Amino acid sequence: MLSKEAASVAVFILKLFPDINAYYDIMPESFKSPAVYFPCVMSETSGDTLNSFSVKYSEQIKFFGRSKQEAFDFAQRALLSLKAEKNLVSLVEKNGVQTREKFRLCEPSIETDGLYCAALNVSWIDYLPFGSTENNKMEKAYLEFVVRN
Repeated sequence: MLSKEAASVAVFILKLFPDINAYYDIMPESFKSPAVYFPCVMSETSGDTLNSFSVKYSEQIKFFGRSKQEAFDFAQRALLSLKAEKNLVSLVEKNGVQTREKFRLCEPSIETDGLYCAALNVSWIDYLPFGSTENNKMEKAYLEFVVRN
């Protein structure tokens, strides 16, 4: 299961690279390069106001290429595309349709990670009222169906 935001980031990236092999949650040992890997999203909470708290979500999206430079080029293209959109990403609904609603990423960054890998670090902050248990999840299988079209 992915959050709407994580699914929306994945759709944004996969539209840039329609021919790249995409993997979610688990990266198989026999993956095919070039590839992009969307790991589980990490989260940490902190207080916001007397009535709310914030959750910072972060994801280290890994690009794999035939060389370190190719992996970096994939990550750089994704980063510059996000910056061109002012770090705004359109939310994707459960039916796969992009909405007019957008959310803002915190400053994305790139780091190289191994011989054939570069990571695009993205994060965003959600503000929730105390007592909220809302968790907008989207089925992973549906996302895989949507992005492969």
